Amino acid sequence: MGRRTAELHLALASAADDPALAPEVFDAAEIDAAAAEMCKEATGAFDLLKSNLSVLPDEILEMAGVALGRRRQIIDRLCLKTQDHDYGKRIRTHGDYHLGQVLRTRNDFVIIDFEGEPARPIEQRRAKYTPLKDVAGMLRSFSYAANATLMTYTTRHPEDFASLAPWATLWERTVTAEFLSTYRDVVKSADILPPAEEDFRRLLDVCLLERVIFELTHELNERPTWVRIPLAVIPALAA
Repeated sequence: MGRRTAELHLALASAADDPALAPEVFDAAEIDAAAAEMCKEATGAFDLLKSNLSVLPDEILEMAGVALGRRRQIIDRLCLKTQDHDYGKRIRTHGDYHLGQVLRTRNDFVIIDFEGEPARPIEQRRAKYTPLKDVAGMLRSFSYAANATLMTYTTRHPEDFASLAPWATLWERTVTAEFLSTYRDVVKSADILPPAEEDFRRLLDVCLLERVIFELTHELNERPTWVRIPLAVIPALAA
């Protein structure tokens, strides 16, 4: 899956003669505009979380309190330093990349559904972003696969949560490491990713945090009992 994701991004970045698809430098103006939009979404998500405290399950309230206490740190994390930093290129991306958009064949994967995130306006779906936006979407999907399965099972067997939770974490970390390693190895022939490790990690963390903010809003509106999944990672991403 890491290889196919890299090949997808290489293909999307290959049409240099088409203005709608040609890669573009991720410059300071674009970074500032992206940060402003992410901060706006984060502010809305935290306001929604605060207004829903009274209806959240008791076991989630403490996690919500920790997240709200990190609100300023999180918003600050969404601002990238631009001077002397290279964050690679902006390209057309899948835009709504997660496990539900990948079909498993006998010995391969097929990527489907290229309409972008349905909740966003069409101009945002057609816009160019760092390819790490797709990568972050898939990494968060791995987290959902592990934690949703754990939640579903331990709802019926709560006594098993403490023993199973470390295995869910181990699976997520192992799959994430394999995916990232292969993805980066295949895509390194292009210059679409940040060349410096520090910039790569910083941009990936921002993309992950942006995705978690989106998940927080979605779960509060659709599945309040699942809000624990995005809330669980906010402290680490805000550090």
